[in-house]
This record gives sequence, structure tokens and C-alpha cells, in this order.
Amino acid sequence: MSDVARLAGVSPMTVSRVVNGDARVREATREKVEKVIRETGYVPDPAARILARAGGGRIGLLYANPSNAYLAEVLSGALEGARSVGLLLLIEPSRAGAPDEEREAVQRLAAGGAQGVIVPPPLGESDATLDAIAKSGMKAVVLAAPVDRDGLISLRVDDQGAAHEMTRHLLDLGHRLIGFVEGRQDQSASADRRMGAQAAVDAVEGAALLVEAGDFTYRSGFEAGRRLLARPQRPTAVFASNDDMAA
Repeated sequence: MSDVARLAGVSPMTVSRVVNGDARVREATREKVEKVIRETGYVPDPAARILARAGGGRIGLLYANPSNAYLAEVLSGALEGARSVGLLLLIEPSRAGAPDEEREAVQRLAAGGAQGVIVPPPLGESDATLDAIAKSGMKAVVLAAPVDRDGLISLRVDDQGAAHEMTRHLLDLGHRLIGFVEGRQDQSASADRRMGAQAAVDAVEGAALLVEAGDFTYRSGFEAGRRLLARPQRPTAVFASNDDMAA
């Protein structure tokens, strides 16, 4: 911005006003600055602009999810949402089931100036993570988990209803032996999906749900698939609790 100001013969503040569409800049001055911007190829750095706001405009994202597909979707959405409103997204790895590491990840976000944090599963059902967030004073949105704490917002789908509809579809196609690959035991969504599938099967005479354990990883789905195929009565359809296990 200083280079553009020097070449245009104006102050850096004037360049800033032109870039931000400030109406207080005279048309002749605006045209001169815009000409230099085009010639130099200057592009404002959104991250630098955010950092210049005295540490404001930052939100954090914790991740400790074994599903690469799920994490990629969450990360893409968070980046798009943050960019659309001019926020800087801080990303921190954590490790579910390791309370000290969970607390340290939250502390790193708070130290980095994050004012809020997005918490994907399974961390949204971890007392260590949620307690650390409450202590930090950050606001939080928890994904795919119920919350009963003040100051937390939960964003989730109806896992039980969705699983019921999906299993009902398989039953309507004529399947009666349905394999079900369950997710991690420390996530409420796993139990909700199993209950929905089981309720649909229980409503149809002669139908059965053949349950195998998984943990939302590709490998666990592979092993569950082998166990289902090794059963004396193989299922004619399989419902896996997430995309990685389904693959």
C-alpha cells in the first residue's frame, strides 16, 4: 500500500480509502490510485488487514476427527464462511481422549486472539475441551452433539430420523437382512443412528439389523465389512454410519 501511495503521490490512508470504496476520495484521485493499482498488480492481503485490527476478527477451529472426508467438509465451510465476513480462521489440532492436549489446543486458540471457536466431533462431547473453552471466555459452536451448557450453541441434524428414513428405503427395496456399521461409542450421533435404523427394522416382520462396530474410519469399515461377509447369513444391504466406513 505504501508503494502504491508513493507512485500515485498520495498518502497510504488515501489508498486505503480507495481500496475500501470510501466516498470521501475525489474522483480524479481515485482514478490515479486505481491506475497505479492496475499497473503494479497490487492486491490487498485480507489476513494482514485482519491482523491490523488490534487482534480482532479471529475465530478458531479445533480438529480431532478421524474422518478426513468429514474434516474436509467442515474446514471448507469454515474457510468460506470466515472469508465471506472478513474473519481470520485459526486452526488447531487436538486429540480426543487426551485431556491435557485438549486443554492446550484451546489455550493456543485463546492466546492467538480467537474470540470464538468451532468444535467438530468428537471434541464437542469432551468435558476437557468444553471446560477449557468456558474458562477461556470464548464463544463456541458445537457440531453434531447435544449441549446443555450456558454459552454454547449446538448445530446438528436429526440423526435418528435420518437413519430411520435411510433404513426404511432399504426395507422398501425388499431387503430384510441389513448390515449396520456403527460409529464411535463416545459420540451420541452413533447411538442415535443405530436407534433410528433399529426402529425401522423392528417395524417390519422378518427383518433384522446385523450390527458391527466401527469408529468412523475407513479401516474400521473395511474390517466390519469382512465380518459381515463372514456371517452364515450375509446381509443383502449395508448401512454404514459415515462416508469413510461406507467406502
